[in-house]
Amino acid sequence: MRSITTITIFISIVLFISCNNTSGDSKSKIKFGTYNGFFGICDKMTKVTTKLDYKNNKITGEHSYGTNTGKITNCSLDNNKLTCDWVESENSYGKFEAVFNNDFSEFIGIWYFSDKIYEGVWTGKRE
Repeated sequence: MRSITTITIFISIVLFISCNNTSGDSKSKIKFGTYNGFFGICDKMTKVTTKLDYKNNKITGEHSYGTNTGKITNCSLDNNKLTCDWVESENSYGKFEAVFNNDFSEFIGIWYFSDKIYEGVWTGKRE
């Protein structure tokens, strides 16, 4: 079941990338903000709020779901693909990879723990 879901998400991301390439855009023109979406956790979709900001040449943010909160750090942006670290606690951390549409108003991505084993999808649409 997990491999079928992984393949489906991978195909969705590839299609999203090919339809939303923003090569040549500078980071200073990108409007991040607060994104409402979902991510897969424990075999179900959970509402998540993701806040991203770009200032002082750094992309940082935070995420929250239920009573859990975390920070988003060490981000790198290549065209419209964002790769970041996320951390909730000393024992709960990993990577977040997302592909944005042309105006950065929504994204689809994946997340995983530090062991680099795919855990689920992570989506967001800017408020």
